[in-house]
Amino acid sequence: MGAKLLKEIEEEVTALLSDLIRINTTNPPGNETQAAKYLAETLEKEGFKCEVLESAPRRGNVITRLKGTGEKPGLLLLSHLDVVAANPKEWSVDPFSGLVKDGFVWGRGAMDMKSMTAMEVMVMKLLKRNNVKLKGDVTLAATADEEKGGEYGAGWLVSNCPEKVMAEYVINEGGGQAVPVDGKNVFTIQTAEKGILWFKVKAKGRPGHGSVPGAADNAILRMNKVVEKLGNYRAEMVLTPTVKQFLNVMAEENELAKQALALLLQNPAVGDQILDMLAKRDKAMAEEIRAMLRMTIAPTIIHG
Repeated sequence: MGAKLLKEIEEEVTALLSDLIRINTTNPPGNETQAAKYLAETLEKEGFKCEVLESAPRRGNVITRLKGTGEKPGLLLLSHLDVVAANPKEWSVDPFSGLVKDGFVWGRGAMDMKSMTAMEVMVMKLLKRNNVKLKGDVTLAATADEEKGGEYGAGWLVSNCPEKVMAEYVINEGGGQAVPVDGKNVFTIQTAEKGILWFKVKAKGRPGHGSVPGAADNAILRMNKVVEKLGNYRAEMVLTPTVKQFLNVMAEENELAKQALALLLQNPAVGDQILDMLAKRDKAMAEEIRAMLRMTIAPTIIHG
């Protein structure tokens, strides 16, 4: 593949990503149908047959497939179209501009994860343009609602039309990141995922005048105590087989980590002390491992 062609592909996928970012799919409410239809139109121009499936009004998922001979297992290219909210006041550029600046595409979803959607769509285009003979099916699914749990996206597809997304292998976000260990990169894969539970806490008080705070029952102060307790709570560490295998592999690359892991396996109760020592060298790594080893609680939004 020549430099000129590579440049053309880069420009095409960059434009595709910019267009996707300009479609505001903030979840809630999502409104992913507009983005799903845009992708369907883009792919249909290349000769693909696409389906836009709505799990609820304006909650669209787009699916298309390149058939193979069936000699090999199928592959699903999976991504999500929704993004988390963005406050324009906190951005140096319009978060839904899709601006190309200084060699980067700027906007909400540029990282999580419209960039991967654009790449996967480009892969489908190139496979078809070059008449690649596939031994297994390659399916593309760009879905709704990942940021709020997947009820209207991947979860809905699996529950309502699993045959449309069935594949032996899936490429998705998560995993695959390079973790630097003693000057070398260790590349991870994701084999499991923690569950999630959302909950709301409401505090009620008794109003009063700000000049006489003692006469009131301040709901803000009551909630402050709750948030502080949640922030300080540490659940018991649990070393699951998946995490144990991950730590064993990481320990093979680092003598200090090997010693720390041996201590952790002998007595999980000292895990926090061990990770505190690791944090002095690599805080990000220590906190990621800490989160793998226990249930975590994180207050994220306060209203009122």
